[in-house]
Parts: sequence; C-alpha cells; structure tokens
Amino acid sequence: ESVNKGTSVNNLIETIKELHENHIYVHTTYMIGYENDTEEQIREDIKTLKKVPFDSNQTCILTPFPATKLYDRYITKYDVMLDQPGNFDAYHLVWSHKNFTPESMDRLWRWAWKQLYSPYRLARSLYKLFRSGAIPHSWKPAVKEKDLPERTYPLVTEASLPATPELSQVKVPDVAVETPRNGNGKKRVETKSTVV
Repeated sequence: ESVNKGTSVNNLIETIKELHENHIYVHTTYMIGYENDTEEQIREDIKTLKKVPFDSNQTCILTPFPATKLYDRYITKYDVMLDQPGNFDAYHLVWSHKNFTPESMDRLWRWAWKQLYSPYRLARSLYKLFRSGAIPHSWKPAVKEKDLPERTYPLVTEASLPATPELSQVKVPDVAVETPRNGNGKKRVETKSTVV
C-alpha cells in the first residue's frame, strides 16, 4: 500500500496462475525496508508471499540510489551511508532506518531468502528453466566453429620490433591450429611459432 501498486495478493496469485497456464516463467521482485516497515510486518509479508506460486523471486532492500528521487528525498531526511558505495546494491541497508540497523536488516533479508527458496522451489524453477530452453540442455557452443570468422593477427616483422638484445629472438605464436578428433575423441591443439 505504501508504494501504491494497486494490486492484491489474490490478484497476483490469479495472474501468475494464468501465466503458468500459458507456460510463462514468472520471476517476482519484492522490496523490504520501506520507511515504516517493521520486522513483524516484513515477516508476515514474507509468509504471505510464500503462498504466491512464483517460479523465482528477488527480494531486495530499499536502496536510495544516487540521482533518483528517492535519494534526493532520503539524503535530506536520513543519514545515507555515502562512505560505503559498494553497499549500494539493493542487498544492504544504506540509510538510517528507524526500525533496523544494517545488521538486523541483513539477518531479516537472509531469513526472507530462506523462506522463499525451499529446495523444492529451487528444483522446480531449474526444471522449468531447462524445460523451457532458457538453460540449454547441453553446454555446446551456440555458434559452430565453422561459422566463426577467420581470425587475423597483426603482422610482426623484424622491422616492427625494437632492436634490443632481449627481443632479438622472440617467439611469436602465429596460429593455434585445432586438428580433428583423434581415435580417443579428443581434439589436439597445436601452436605454430615463428622466431623473429
């Protein structure tokens, strides 16, 4: 309600069921740590969210990123921890919340993650991703080697090298040549070198 989404949990559940009927993978996001949030309220929200049949979820901590309206509002109202730029990642509390310390918010965020990602839900999500083709069933490259453009290498000549004793006998790799599979199914890679 505090962010005026204009939806309800029941509406969300019905929408996700309809998406699933059409074989659409559903990823949801949920933000915790709004100004008036309390630990009890967040725990109740997470218990309710657990009932939503999403495929995957990303729970983030409200973060006033620089150059946003939220940042402009929070920088004058709260102590924003600008000395910790690496924590501006939506997984750390970076402003002085009246109900949480950064440590207590971290504990609550970890608890929420564990609640929303049971082993069953993780397995089901991975199964759906594999089944949909979003994760390939085999790890073969998407582009076949024969379709790759031929690589060109800069021409290295004696004239282009500095005349120093250390570089007077430099091995320059020309090309890595991949030979067809031998009897044991492995490819051999040979490198031809030129002494300049």
